[in-house]
Amino acid sequence: MAVRSTQRAAAPGGSAAPARRFQLRPGWPVLAILVLFPLWYVLGLGGFIWIILAVPLLVHLVLAKTWRVPRGFIIWIFYLVWIALSAIQISHSSNWLTYAYRTAAYAAATLAFIYLVNTDEKALPTRRIVNAFTVFWIFIVIGGFAAMAAPAFSFSTPTQKLLGHLGSNKLLIALIHPTLAQAQALGGVQAIGHAIARPAAPFAYTNWWGANFAFLVPFVILAIRQAPTRLVRVGLAGMLLVSLIPFIYSINRGAWLSLIVGGLYAWLRFAARRRGRAALVGLALLAVIAVAVFATPLGSVVQARIGHEGSTSLRLSLIQQSGQNALGSPLVGYGVPLPPPVSQYSLPNVGTQGQLWLVLVSVGIPGTVFFLLWLLYVFWCSRSLSDPVTFTVHVAILIGVIQLPFYGWMPTEMFIVMAAAALVWRSREPSAADAGLIEAPSARPLPALRA
Repeated sequence: MAVRSTQRAAAPGGSAAPARRFQLRPGWPVLAILVLFPLWYVLGLGGFIWIILAVPLLVHLVLAKTWRVPRGFIIWIFYLVWIALSAIQISHSSNWLTYAYRTAAYAAATLAFIYLVNTDEKALPTRRIVNAFTVFWIFIVIGGFAAMAAPAFSFSTPTQKLLGHLGSNKLLIALIHPTLAQAQALGGVQAIGHAIARPAAPFAYTNWWGANFAFLVPFVILAIRQAPTRLVRVGLAGMLLVSLIPFIYSINRGAWLSLIVGGLYAWLRFAARRRGRAALVGLALLAVIAVAVFATPLGSVVQARIGHEGSTSLRLSLIQQSGQNALGSPLVGYGVPLPPPVSQYSLPNVGTQGQLWLVLVSVGIPGTVFFLLWLLYVFWCSRSLSDPVTFTVHVAILIGVIQLPFYGWMPTEMFIVMAAAALVWRSREPSAADAGLIEAPSARPLPALRA
């Protein structure tokens, strides 16, 4: 985030002092969220800043009176309508806080998408957004190393002290009382006693850490390609390599799988189009990663995690319950995830084991179809190799789709996914997207814009 200063010319006599005024740059709310995230984390606002700074985005769009969206955006609108309909199923007053939080997070992600699509490329270059994603990823890596260094560290935040006794909700406590790591026991791996530290900072849960790390890697690679100097390029490449240490120690199998599938898919696309240099670089990167993992002590962590079946059976049980509960209210869902069976109060709520199950239980089958169709629409519109930005989004969306059964997206990854999707329609290459843009109803028409 930055400010621009404008200076008025002096009066003809030269006596008038130049007047200065400071103006926030276009896109400042989105950039402030990403670039200043350590501040929000320490303040206890890491889980809320996405919603708070979406308000200026809403104000901007209201004042603009007119904006354009992709033709397929109607799919996402239908999904938002289904979220609203699901509220009729909420029966307990305690669930309204959870419902309102997630609904506000969806609204914030929607506003970020519309705002970025309608922000002029000259005023807010796409490269600046990619760089902000990269800076945010760097914070994730730093948080991972901090978690490994001090896995038991946690602290109270100003937000926690402000809320006081109101902070009794489990999700709320996790958001406002940060812990650097979570611990999980695995056979053959010892870090905290008989458990390994799973990085979580700067998020509430380690699964959020791994999911966001993997989703942003394609943008880091794009930032390396677009780096203005060799020093920046080498620095980012080095950080990408050393980031494998906390990424492996996070033992997030879903994140591992999503990144591997995304990397192989990109390599196959480049190889099929005879992009020899890009394919060779991708193959070399995969080889370096394989050697770094299996030729170092990290290999034992991978083997222990792959052979650990306890968490897998628990996850499968909860997923099965999600499917069964969804059939109980298939049309609009239940509005929120459901409590576990009476005999298993220690388990997480049913529907919190992944974004797919969260949507299925909360919004029902039609809502789930709209959610998936929107992601597939973005994936299809970004498929072209002709523009590096749109293809980066393409690969990132694939990584996100692979993560759907394993990780929740709310609120961070949902916001980032929608912000990334907006880059497809900000591209200056008309061939990068097949869908055009349509104008929202407005008192003032806008000139036509090709996609």
